Amino acid sequence: MDFCAPDETVALLEADAARTASAPVITELAWHLRQRDTIRSRSLVDMVERTAGPAGDALRPRLALTRGECMLLQFRIDEARAELDHVNGAGRAHDPIIAGDAAMLEAAIAVVTGDPKIEVAAARRAREAYEAAGDRRRAAYALGAELPSMAKSDPARAREEIARLRDDARDPVLAAQLDYVCAILEFVAGNFTGAIELLTPGAEGAHRAGAVETGIRSLLTVAAALSNLGDWDESARLGEEALTRARTLAWPRWAAGALAHLGRLFTYMEQPARAIEVLEESVQLFAPQPHSRHYAMALFYLGDAYLHAGEPARALERLGESEKIARHLASPIDVAANIAIGARALARLARREEALARAHEGLAAARACGAKLWEAEALRSLAEIELEQAPGEALLHLQTALEVSDALGGHHEKSQLWVEIARIHERSGDLAAALAAERKARAEQLAEQHRRAANQVLVSRMRHEMATLAVREAEMRRLATTDALTGIANRRHFFAQAASEIARAGRYGGPVGFIMGDVDKFKAINDGHGHPAGDAVLSAIAQTLAGEARPNDLVARLGGEEFGVLLPGAGIEAVLAVAERLRAAVEALAIDWEGRRIPVTVSLGCVAHDFASGAEERSPASAFEAMVRDADAALYTAKRDGRNRCAVYTPR
Repeated sequence: MDFCAPDETVALLEADAARTASAPVITELAWHLRQRDTIRSRSLVDMVERTAGPAGDALRPRLALTRGECMLLQFRIDEARAELDHVNGAGRAHDPIIAGDAAMLEAAIAVVTGDPKIEVAAARRAREAYEAAGDRRRAAYALGAELPSMAKSDPARAREEIARLRDDARDPVLAAQLDYVCAILEFVAGNFTGAIELLTPGAEGAHRAGAVETGIRSLLTVAAALSNLGDWDESARLGEEALTRARTLAWPRWAAGALAHLGRLFTYMEQPARAIEVLEESVQLFAPQPHSRHYAMALFYLGDAYLHAGEPARALERLGESEKIARHLASPIDVAANIAIGARALARLARREEALARAHEGLAAARACGAKLWEAEALRSLAEIELEQAPGEALLHLQTALEVSDALGGHHEKSQLWVEIARIHERSGDLAAALAAERKARAEQLAEQHRRAANQVLVSRMRHEMATLAVREAEMRRLATTDALTGIANRRHFFAQAASEIARAGRYGGPVGFIMGDVDKFKAINDGHGHPAGDAVLSAIAQTLAGEARPNDLVARLGGEEFGVLLPGAGIEAVLAVAERLRAAVEALAIDWEGRRIPVTVSLGCVAHDFASGAEERSPASAFEAMVRDADAALYTAKRDGRNRCAVYTPR
């Protein structure tokens, strides 16, 4: 079965499962629901294990993989690992696809627990297993899973791999993976609008394809980019949307991530009490994985919020916990951030010497890893510490921080620095210099307001352009699959769906039915009433067929006056019953054209084939072409025997 599936495929699986109660079909449905409805997915897995008996032994590795991913999404890591161990013991040696999917689960667990070495090694093993199985799409997914780590260690190589994979990027899951990594590269480079442009369409595409976790991750990254662009309202809206999705799915880790984002926003907006409330909840949700970067991030945000709230002791405690995790994960930027802010907390606790040593340590750490933002923060901490005893040194630190902030391009940070410089000049009695610094602070504040306004206009315009593009793409998809005259499926889409349905029937066993219909004496209608009347007749018949078919049947115009109906799961008796209902409905049509009634009838040829599981040697497309030939022969019989009737294909 595929790694991910679109919503349309899941709808067909739902119908098949309801009709057949087949353990293999329900197992595939559970697999594709794992990120759409995690609780129901687990429930279906439990049901198959209870009812399948010994015949379900072959399904157990897939069932364990499904439950393992569900457990991971619900942040139950030990249980996810137990399911992974079961898979590795039961099916890994025999099936390369199962082995690859197990390695992908192992990589996902490593992402959550914060073990990048295992993450990369497992994703690489998955890719090798998929390549051995000849599954190019899965192999591309596995390489996509390696790319986030590659983007950190070797951005140039990551870009090369992305360019190579773009040929397959029509797949929405792979496209979302690639767009996410590209967006992270743009984000790190400070191109936040570029990151938003990449991620916004991909988030919904991934969601529709069943990769809901990728969609939520992209949504939160867009929210972070909007925050950096100063559009805090829209950033908060997206953060709340991600939180709602995560809570609906019962995914605590992603709920915690959304809460951490919202808490950070509240700190920026000078609402520390609200920030602390939200961030405490985030920390509690992340606590089951005390070595993950997500937990460290939430602790850091919480420490900074406590500092803004005037509680330096609590701030220092949280920042210390975050720093320990960052050191364990070998994340130098996060270490530098914690030290820089922690030094300020020490200063506010009147622990000057400790604060001074830590600030210098943070400055060195930030410069060593090129973290300009935390270099500026460490310099601000040094200035705060030196202010009382060495105001001249404090002034030098702030002036250096200004130079660093120039490289960052942030007016907000520079306005704060100018305010602090103005205070030092005022304390020393240099009122002229203080006034000059205050004017520069106001100028930076004004520039920041203009920047935010410009960014908001830019983001709004970009959002409008993407919405227009999405509407256009949806219309193009509709036109590519729909007959322009009648509004039902066209021949190309119909044949593709038929091949897909036959492939599914071939995996699990079961019948597929097909009806071919032709309008009786259609040439006479065109000749007697004109081609516009003929078009009206075709449209009326198409809508009648679509309305009378079963809910999961597909009706299409195959060309000219020919129609087709695909009937998943239907044996010949069911096909004939549907065909007779369609024939009677068309005969009962009352079509008036320019005051004259046009009587219409159709002749229908019926065929059904029972695909024994694994026994079909032809390709799905070839098997359907054979069904079309048989249905066409039956249609010829119906025409020969007098029209306005149904005939069943009888092999000669």
